[in-house]
Amino acid sequence: MKINAHIKGTYNKTREFEIIDILPEIGDVVTIDDPNDAEIIGICEINDSVQEDERVNRTFYRITTKRKDDGCTFDDYVVINRKEHYISLDNGASFLTADEAFTEMDRIHDQYGYSVEGQWNSIVDMMDADTMNAVEDTHAASTRLGFLKRYLELAEDDLIIP
Repeated sequence: MKINAHIKGTYNKTREFEIIDILPEIGDVVTIDDPNDAEIIGICEINDSVQEDERVNRTFYRITTKRKDDGCTFDDYVVINRKEHYISLDNGASFLTADEAFTEMDRIHDQYGYSVEGQWNSIVDMMDADTMNAVEDTHAASTRLGFLKRYLELAEDDLIIP
């Protein structure tokens, strides 16, 4: 994954940070301040999330990278402005987190007999293919719940299942 930061700001009046769209994972190759490729070797949240409105979280991180060309390590400071996305299993009447959606799928199975497998297939059918591919490239794809959580993090819109 290549991360190219695009807006600078200041954290605690001393550290410059970059605003990026998604948090990379350890092992990803990134380009932040340095034009050279570097591998992420550490990620640390450096403060609590700041709730700007009910659906946008701003979280600061220190990302430690190791340059591939000379092995030097650097700390870069980034902020993620994350708009939370939700899933609706009832055509937009209500919206749920990924955890809540799986609880609701179990309830629907118990109450109405609809298989969880069939419900999951309906969810996957409505997912954006590019976002699904991005999720499949991460470790989150190992469980359905992890997959849905990561999908909702990366998605541009809420996921509505008719």
